[in-house]
Amino acid sequence: MTAPRTIEEYRAQLVSIPAGPFVRGNSTPAIFEELVCAGLREQYPDSDIRPPADMLRQMTEPHTPAREIFLDAYTIGRTAVTVGMWEEFAQAKGFALPPAPEFNPDWQYKEHPIVNITWSEARQFSLWAKLRLPTEAEWEKAARGLEGNLFPWSSTFNRSLVHGSDRPLGATHGTAPVGSFPTDCSPYGVLDLAGNVRDWCADRYDKHYYTTSPEQNPPGPKPGTYPAPKTGTLRVCRGGTWSDYYPISFLTFKRDARHPSARMGEVGFRLAC
Repeated sequence: MTAPRTIEEYRAQLVSIPAGPFVRGNSTPAIFEELVCAGLREQYPDSDIRPPADMLRQMTEPHTPAREIFLDAYTIGRTAVTVGMWEEFAQAKGFALPPAPEFNPDWQYKEHPIVNITWSEARQFSLWAKLRLPTEAEWEKAARGLEGNLFPWSSTFNRSLVHGSDRPLGATHGTAPVGSFPTDCSPYGVLDLAGNVRDWCADRYDKHYYTTSPEQNPPGPKPGTYPAPKTGTLRVCRGGTWSDYYPISFLTFKRDARHPSARMGEVGFRLAC
């Protein structure tokens, strides 16, 4: 696959996701327990550390209840937006480039995903491109398919298939060119959903949203839906990153959120339509 450097190249690689139902979320603490223990065994082979029940409950809560929802047909980027694409946008709109990370000095690697982008900047890019950020439901369906995969490729974790960290702490290698791990591929052919960079999504975040969300095309919660913390402070981001090590980080249903003004070397974005 040729990494896109322009918005037209990116459009040509959009992946079509058909309309229909899929199962979103997860209600099984045992999955979290199994994956946490698997990661700890890698790091501490001679120990038998097990997560306490309260921790497992807290980890499971934002992803429950698992239930079938329906999405209309849509398209989504095969990869994240690249540095080359962001430079095209910045030149067209007179934008300054964000601060370059140490692993991509002066943004010299044009086929790597753009990072250090705030949620608002990602949205501005999407408007310029006449596309949009995906909802987190769209992101999850594109990642796990109709079989409910725990990871984009299957429900069995394999570290060699994903661009993550090779050690628990101190990862230093940074991003890779988009699409350079063709094994990190969903049932629909969407790439880099488990590793490389996490993707900003359109939705506001609330950990209770799955209990009240509509069963068709959920748009994410409205501001102030829940009292504490008020919905709207954080935005959803999805996927694992180059700095992640533990298998739990790469789950297709795992929800994360960051402040929309944050600039992070692990977070980029992809577009949808």
